Amino acid sequence: NMQLQRVVIANQQKQVDRARARLSEAQKERKTYEKLKENAFEAFKKEVNAAEQKEIDELVSFRFGSAQEREG
Repeated sequence: NMQLQRVVIANQQKQVDRARARLSEAQKERKTYEKLKENAFEAFKKEVNAAEQKEIDELVSFRFGSAQEREG
């Protein structure tokens, strides 16, 4: 009876160890996805910022060009 309990406990411990390993792997995966998501968002913000800057530059150029035409 005592031997059987030891076997059952050993099996349960193996299951706990496997579950702990799966949890650890899932946590690593989650952190990786979060980092990828952060990087993608940063790239998106840079892209939006660049597009806005381009629009501003074009608007300034247009206004500057129009002002020169009126003066000239």
